[in-house]
Amino acid sequence: MPYGSDQHTDLYNTLRQSQEGMHGFAKDEAHEALAAPGRRRVRGKAAQSVFAAFLLAAASIRKIRTFLANAIEDPSGVIYVPRKQRKGEHARTGLPPGVGPPETAAA
Repeated sequence: MPYGSDQHTDLYNTLRQSQEGMHGFAKDEAHEALAAPGRRRVRGKAAQSVFAAFLLAAASIRKIRTFLANAIEDPSGVIYVPRKQRKGEHARTGLPPGVGPPETAAA
């Protein structure tokens, strides 16, 4: 897909938001608290890297367990979690809050 095209931008934004969401999920103070260095009191980059890997694995397992707990199966055997209904002005357009629909050119 061409760089900078609408298709590229939509895909990039979706993937970027997903990645940033996982960062916030792993930094949750009530669970893994990846952002809290006081929870990993060891010296050295190698030891810190191992602990970070374990914490990310724990966050991934937690995310998978949540998915499996909330998933439903369709008639063809595919499991999925239904999307929550969006609320607010962006619910109708699918665009982020504060971004209006594209202007149509007057003919």
